[in-house]
Amino acid sequence: MRLIALLLLFAGLAPVATAAERNGATFPDKLAIGGVDVPLRGTALLKWKWIFKIEVGALYAAPGDALADVPKRIEFHYLRDFS
Repeated sequence: MRLIALLLLFAGLAPVATAAERNGATFPDKLAIGGVDVPLRGTALLKWKWIFKIEVGALYAAPGDALADVPKRIEFHYLRDFS
């Protein structure tokens, strides 16, 4: 469910973004997925109760519809340590 919600969130972002740094997490502008260069589509910050910054995510998807059957990847960088 979380994956679908993030895909829908990122699908509405700009078609192609440049390399991004968000809250100390750096995401390259392209990744190779299955031999295909896939561009960064966008990043997002997840907060809990509007105070605690929990994680940063990035969506890499081939141009076109991010929900279609194209190479895609979601990366997470956790900003807090959980035990």
